[in-house]
Amino acid sequence: MGEYMCVNVQEKIEIVNGEVLEDRQKCMKNFIGLGPPDLCIISKQYEPPRFVPGLKTQKISSYHWAMGVNTGSTSAAAVYLGNILDNQEKSSFGRGNYKIEQCHLISYNAFLRMDLHLELPGTSNHITPPITYSLNSDGEKNQIEETFWIETYLSSVLRYIQGPPSFLRPVKIIPNMLKDPSDENDFLRLCSQHYWEGRKLGGFDRELYVDFKNDNHSESMEIDDSNNLLVSTLSNYFISRNRYLPMLNFFEELQKTEPTVSVPVSIANKLLGNIDHSISILEKALSKSPNSTSILIELASVLLLKNNRSNSTNNSLSAITSPIITSTNSNSPTSSSVITTTTPPTTTTTTSNNNNNNTTTTTNNIDNNNSLPIQKDETLLIALKYILKALSLKPGLIGAWEIASKIFIQMGLIEWALVFLNNTPNVQLDHATDRVGKGKYLKVTPPQENPNIINVLEDEEIEFDEEPGDEVLKRLSSNTLSGDSKKYFKILVSLFKKIGWIQLVDKKNKIIDELAIALRDKHKLESNNNLSNSTKTISDKSNSSNNNLKKSNDDNNNEDNNNNNNNNNNNNNNNNNNNNNNNNNNNNEDDNVNITKDGHNSVSPLTKTTRATENTLTSSSGNVNNTHTDGGNTNTDSGTEPPPPPQISEEPNVPKEVLWRDEDVTSDGSDIAEDDLDKIDLESNKDGITSPETTTTTTTTSEPSKPKIIRSEFDENSITYDNLSETLSLFIDNFGSESTKDKSTKQYISFEIEPNFSKVKLPISYNNRNLDMAFHSLFQDIKAYQGWKEEEEQKKINENIQISLKNINPNRTIPDWIRLGRLAYRIGELGDAEKLFLKLISEDKSHPLVTLGLIKIFSDHGDIRNCIISSSQLSRFYSFKYKTLEMHPVIEKSILGLISNYGLQKVRNIFSALNDNSSCISGLFLDSVKWRSNGYDK
Repeated sequence: MGEYMCVNVQEKIEIVNGEVLEDRQKCMKNFIGLGPPDLCIISKQYEPPRFVPGLKTQKISSYHWAMGVNTGSTSAAAVYLGNILDNQEKSSFGRGNYKIEQCHLISYNAFLRMDLHLELPGTSNHITPPITYSLNSDGEKNQIEETFWIETYLSSVLRYIQGPPSFLRPVKIIPNMLKDPSDENDFLRLCSQHYWEGRKLGGFDRELYVDFKNDNHSESMEIDDSNNLLVSTLSNYFISRNRYLPMLNFFEELQKTEPTVSVPVSIANKLLGNIDHSISILEKALSKSPNSTSILIELASVLLLKNNRSNSTNNSLSAITSPIITSTNSNSPTSSSVITTTTPPTTTTTTSNNNNNNTTTTTNNIDNNNSLPIQKDETLLIALKYILKALSLKPGLIGAWEIASKIFIQMGLIEWALVFLNNTPNVQLDHATDRVGKGKYLKVTPPQENPNIINVLEDEEIEFDEEPGDEVLKRLSSNTLSGDSKKYFKILVSLFKKIGWIQLVDKKNKIIDELAIALRDKHKLESNNNLSNSTKTISDKSNSSNNNLKKSNDDNNNEDNNNNNNNNNNNNNNNNNNNNNNNNNNNNEDDNVNITKDGHNSVSPLTKTTRATENTLTSSSGNVNNTHTDGGNTNTDSGTEPPPPPQISEEPNVPKEVLWRDEDVTSDGSDIAEDDLDKIDLESNKDGITSPETTTTTTTTSEPSKPKIIRSEFDENSITYDNLSETLSLFIDNFGSESTKDKSTKQYISFEIEPNFSKVKLPISYNNRNLDMAFHSLFQDIKAYQGWKEEEEQKKINENIQISLKNINPNRTIPDWIRLGRLAYRIGELGDAEKLFLKLISEDKSHPLVTLGLIKIFSDHGDIRNCIISSSQLSRFYSFKYKTLEMHPVIEKSILGLISNYGLQKVRNIFSALNDNSSCISGLFLDSVKWRSNGYDK
């Protein structure tokens, strides 16, 4: 196996040596954010056995990606390559000799957008020093300075915290990075020193990447010292382990210099429960920087959270019956590892059985006719003012529209919440991540001895998707939602639980669908009018040409007859020939006009859209010039073609200033003005592996610069509950998805909308694609869930006993039951999900995904005992079967969440009273003290 791998390093063999390095260099100009993982290329030489004739010496090149390599200096980066050289497999008898000739490490400096290259010769004594240099996107080599090493190290660690791209193979994750407090202190010290350089990394507004150099040229998110990738990655690093106090200590010192740093400080205080202090910090920062959208958005979010918690305190919630532990072979009920349960909380169901005809009626949230009470709370009104001010400053803020909709939901204004979700900028992203499955990894060498838990879970999901079962359940679109559509799905689930599906759909049909239908009818009418005008123009032109030719021929005939009476017959023949020729010319001209029209309509530049390939980002636009030649003269028909019909299939509801996030490629000083993206041709996918350097690209089309949109000023202080509907309708008109169009061309529809139910006008617009996808996914889930419940209730009525899963549906496989349990959890029916998972365990149909679902439910219920038991079972399963060294991320999140909510002492006492627990959970208790996770001192 020496030709394929080093010890415990999974590799991929290159078909053409040096191909992956060439491909990385080509697509470097398209790297976004922190860039791809570190790339390690190993060049080997194979010497066949001497006693086997016909075999020749062969050079082999393999590669893998690595995360967690210390690239802070030449010696530190060379340690990883040196370990590969020292641990390469020894050749055995009959296999020949495999020798590593060179190791090549490439790490991306996200601050300078250049690659660090380190080449280490394959000598066993390590006497030859490594060769280091940097390469930019143009292929220029430069020497490496001290600052470059530090920035490359920071980039590498931030990528390690962020995690590898999904389904990337093969990737080596080094688990010991930042595991020591001293290493973390050094890293945080460097982050503090380079904090003000973080803007160079850009940032993400939901899934949309915003470059720092382009943020001032659009109406999208502005990159500042609170939302760039350095800040967001560090915040996620602290929050993922509930380390709110260390997060607060890190950002507090930086807050004194820049007001926007108050945002991460506020987040830390909010997570620690200090909501009032968080509000005062943000209000003080807002007085220094009144137009900071980051501060405005965070302030609105904190006020919304404050209102939610006050409502939770005022409204006492009914206690949820939690599963209990009963002992089977022990006198102490707390020492058992067997989970049994009482009847878990389920969806309210009413069943009626008619003696004449057996009918079953299941009543749940499907037809729930409850309506949310309108809450006129001053805190929510202030939060609304802040978020609307942020949107008036930057209408392209994707996350701000979602926060505004949540405020409306809390107010009880569902219709306005849907309107604001529908006006959210919708940016099309093309994901080029390899997700197909193990078939793509045929040329990947055998797995590592101790694989990373993330890779194991990804492969487990692939295998689960391939399990036989009901195709309807397997193809539910909610399983594949991501980004904005997934967030909208969760919002719709919360609304579904409150008002029911029928009311939710009625509110959507009342406004959102009516606006889309009106706009579609308008475009259809315009298209028909343009087509009729085009036909009329062509007909008029043809008639005018024929009349001119006829008049010319008549004049020539009269003149010839007056001057030459003796040659009448010849002249008449000539005139007839001329008329025939003219008629033929007219016919040819008509044919050319028709060809021009048809060609224009079929290949209009507006119907050409950019198609992102799997490995690169390309942009295209074109013009069609239709010409015809008559006697050597070239005539271009450019004034008679009708304008093409409006583009409906693409994304018409997205303002151009929101869609095209990159700066104009035709403007002076553009960094991408010379980039010929069409020439990027990556051939690295010949063997089925997608290049990770272009994991996510944004589809854009270059077009000429447009004048800046002039919007009317918005006064947030004028909003009251009495004029709320009128103010919001004007806001949608001036800052919504149709605000970029000329008002003289816009059409409006009047609606009676809550809370005042006064008539307001809204511009007609298309439905937001992400919102439509979320509605469709929720409809599929509810339909499948309702069918399952009706099937179950029918069986219970007929047999009047607690029946097994096989009796309910003997054709349903275990993966199908798991899919139904996950579906119930996804739409908020935790009682049904818990009951189904427990029934699977009681019938000896256990599966790791069943245990995983129970861990999530027990954690949500605050059931410490059952959560620990399930976590121990799942942890032992992965450590025994796959020999993983890391803890399952869901287990870590659940246990740390219990510690944060109930305190370390209580969780540890319950853990100590149980038998047969996993040692990794006890290690997590020590880590919570070591890293000062929230609740460690309680």
